[in-house]
Amino acid sequence: MRDDKNEILLVGIIEKEPEYWYTNGKDVKEYLFTIGVKRYSGRIDHIRVCVPEDKMKEKEIKVGDAFEISGQVRTRNIKLESGPKKSILEVFVFQRYINRIENFTEDMYKNECTIFGTIVKKNQFKDKLTSKKVLLEFILASNRRNGEGAYIPCVAWEKDAYVLKDSTPYIKILLKGRMESKELPNKKEVYWISVKEYT
Repeated sequence: MRDDKNEILLVGIIEKEPEYWYTNGKDVKEYLFTIGVKRYSGRIDHIRVCVPEDKMKEKEIKVGDAFEISGQVRTRNIKLESGPKKSILEVFVFQRYINRIENFTEDMYKNECTIFGTIVKKNQFKDKLTSKKVLLEFILASNRRNGEGAYIPCVAWEKDAYVLKDSTPYIKILLKGRMESKELPNKKEVYWISVKEYT
């Protein structure tokens, strides 16, 4: 198994058209847009996707259109000029392939990811005394072939949460799950990988 495995597949509806985000080290302008992916429960995850300028112009990404996107889950530290925090962690999908879907139907929504990495930090464990569900929040470090890495927020549930809570430090796992989002009271959207299974 490759130790740089990091794949995500999304199928959903464009909610926000691309806006300029930053220029990367190769002098390529990167744009950010949002795609909505509905869960079985009906709740929608609002996933941010990064796309280079040439691909954005080629595909004409418009609000309301359906797209299939495959790529990687990545993170980027953004330095803050003021406030108690020195930086914030931005979580997004870096697209490798993007294609418009014609005649989209509700049963076509998709949100699947497979990521190999190392658990570098266990942030918070909640049991049923403090939460409706047992869960463990942790950070998974996933490296790319070029040596750069992503520090991805993840959540394991119920039995998996108990097992990973007591796991040895810096254990390597291959997880499968979905990317989820939630709006905080300050209107900021946060993102994580909800773990369905792991080995």
